[in-house]
Amino acid sequence: MFFYFIVGFNILPLLYPCYKAYRKQELNLFDFLMFFEAVFFLFIPAFKEIEPDGEVLFRYFIIYSSFNYLLFAISYFVERTGTTSVLNITKYLGRYKDFRVNLLGQILLLLSMMVIFLVYLPTQALVLRFEGVRETQTYAQSTIFLLLAALYFVVRIIISLLIVSDFIHHRKNVFNIVLFAFFVVLALLGVRRDLIFSLLVFLIILYAMRREAFKRKFVIVSASIGLFLLVVYFPFYNIIRFSPVKFNPNSPIESVVAIVDYGLENYDKKIGNASESTDERSLGLYNAFYLAGERQPEWQWGKVTVAFMDTAIPRFLHPGKGNGGGDMITRAIGLNTDIADSALLTGVCEFGIFGGIYAALLFLVVFLVYGFYAKLLTVYTSSLLIPVYIMFSLFDMCWNVEVLITAFFSFFFSSIPMIIVLYAVERFRIIEAVVENDDEQKENELCAYSR
Repeated sequence: MFFYFIVGFNILPLLYPCYKAYRKQELNLFDFLMFFEAVFFLFIPAFKEIEPDGEVLFRYFIIYSSFNYLLFAISYFVERTGTTSVLNITKYLGRYKDFRVNLLGQILLLLSMMVIFLVYLPTQALVLRFEGVRETQTYAQSTIFLLLAALYFVVRIIISLLIVSDFIHHRKNVFNIVLFAFFVVLALLGVRRDLIFSLLVFLIILYAMRREAFKRKFVIVSASIGLFLLVVYFPFYNIIRFSPVKFNPNSPIESVVAIVDYGLENYDKKIGNASESTDERSLGLYNAFYLAGERQPEWQWGKVTVAFMDTAIPRFLHPGKGNGGGDMITRAIGLNTDIADSALLTGVCEFGIFGGIYAALLFLVVFLVYGFYAKLLTVYTSSLLIPVYIMFSLFDMCWNVEVLITAFFSFFFSSIPMIIVLYAVERFRIIEAVVENDDEQKENELCAYSR
């Protein structure tokens, strides 16, 4: 019963961004962060059969409530400052009026998705894994796959921008439609987390650039699609991801059809086990956080964060780097097995009952640093695509609740190749972005920095 009080108490800060969305007002990164954290630490456990201990639950209440309400205060402050930065995600993106790509850009996007489908996704999704693909990789292989992951991330954003722009300006570009169809196939066969992220990116872009499209009918259709994915597709995906039908990269279309056929034929027999598997995975973050509150690990005083920062540095720059803070977290809690990591879990290991405050401040510092990074690159490269890439990378940090916080720091290094690519693409006008009052905006930013 006390857990439902925790849920009710922490729903209050969420009502404000709900009100803003209802009124079609601007939303910032911390609004989304509050919601994504609440899904895994409040709403999912509330609908499951959990039997928490009262004393542990009180610590859970203190840690999560301090985290949630501090995020709400930060969100309110960011909104009141009124600045047009990547932290104000819908306001910043709302400045963009159009995105266009030429034929060369369309061909490059198609080739990129083919490489992602045949090389990258088989290492991530069991559905597409074929003989010869190993889960363990050398350092060189893992570096290549990290670059492909970054490429896939950028491709998803660019295609979403193009489709929304075509919709707004009533353009029917057949090549863009083909790219979008291929993109949907990749999303459905890839990792479920990436699928939901792609949908969220599309909705945010549409909300920022044409929020009058969010009428009752559109909201109902979007909610129905989300419910279908949750109730039907995700359990179906759990069936086909362990399909005995192997993916053949030499016959990709036939392989995908055979895998889907297997899922449809066995849906009724295996849907129960698939649904149970989905439920167990969804409670992973709550279970890890609850366990940390129960065992009350000894404070690490920032050592775990420092270890994550050490791991974030590429090996060619830091050959002697350690294995990261993940092992430190499991040892502090007293486990020998891997658990679902999160910023909140790191905060508890660092500062115990004050871990929620630490996690919220960590997000604030990281977002402010990368916000300055984006503005600096905008001023000195005059790029309009690079800040959008950084902005959605920060949104990805909000969405990926289950994450080792080393990703917060490693993004700086992993972003450099993509920033170079985006700068070149924009420089040669392969992709063009149009911003309202573009010249005036750049002049104001340059004057601000010169002062």
